[in-house]
Amino acid sequence: MEYRPRWHFSPKVGWINDPNGLLYADGVWHVFAQYAPDAVKASPKHWLHATSRDLLTFTEHGVVIPPDEKLGEAFSGSAVLAPGFAGMDNPMVLMFTHHGQSEQQSLYVAGDHRTFVPYHGNPVIQNTALRDFRDPKVLRNGALGGWTAVIAAGDHVAFYHSRDLIRWDKTGEFGGHPALWGVYECPDVFALPGPDGQPLWALVASMSRPAEQGGSVTQYVLGEFDGETFRETVISGAPRIDQGFDSYAGVTFFGAQQPTMMAWASNWAYAGRQPTGAWRGQLGFARRLSLMDTKMGPRLAAQPVVPDLPVHPANPNAAIPL
Repeated sequence: MEYRPRWHFSPKVGWINDPNGLLYADGVWHVFAQYAPDAVKASPKHWLHATSRDLLTFTEHGVVIPPDEKLGEAFSGSAVLAPGFAGMDNPMVLMFTHHGQSEQQSLYVAGDHRTFVPYHGNPVIQNTALRDFRDPKVLRNGALGGWTAVIAAGDHVAFYHSRDLIRWDKTGEFGGHPALWGVYECPDVFALPGPDGQPLWALVASMSRPAEQGGSVTQYVLGEFDGETFRETVISGAPRIDQGFDSYAGVTFFGAQQPTMMAWASNWAYAGRQPTGAWRGQLGFARRLSLMDTKMGPRLAAQPVVPDLPVHPANPNAAIPL
């Protein structure tokens, strides 16, 4: 079909935007995405599931989370493997935002990693106070044990802790950064070896701004995560993940050996005007992240996770500084 990218993942039909539930297990990359199957516009939101073994070619598996009549549309979220959850050996658990009269966090689960059913106790994190309370990114909590969920909560992110993915307690917040303004979306937190070999944490957040101010942007700050909350320790001005305009809502894969990020390759300033046919929207290349020591201090760097791409003429192994 006209203008369909050859390698970037795009749906056969319908609309996609944010990548969701990125997870790597047993040689398979699981990619979910915000999906509207019956139109090339952004709603109503479902989750689409696709898998790949090389992050270049993908197999679609259809809708796994439809809108809920009572709780609302299926907004963004994440995926983890949770041995023992609901009595299953190693199920895949999706945590996401139900967007209805309010935004609340719910679970879907699949013992076979393909057939997902809703958790009977949804929502597991209720909310009636905040208008914007979405996009949970779940990670293992090495300090406290169990799990942390990082949730975009208006002009900040909120941290929640759980032992079982069902009962959650708020442990902290991060916000008020002068360079991170607007409504936060699709947060992520992960650790990387710093230039001195010690772990340094990155907090990533996306914000949709007016077109004249760049539209959709994704920025990051560097610091420490103590299991309860994030604190900035490297003064960097919150650089953008990308200097271009077609990268938004990037999050990392659970289970990848090295933090590996995939983003939506578009921008809310013009996403609805892409010249396509029965489909609209695509995801960017996955990229392995690292920290690079620069004259400005440590900065995120990225290297595409795809074979046979053109290499840097002077250094084939060089990462690309962000």
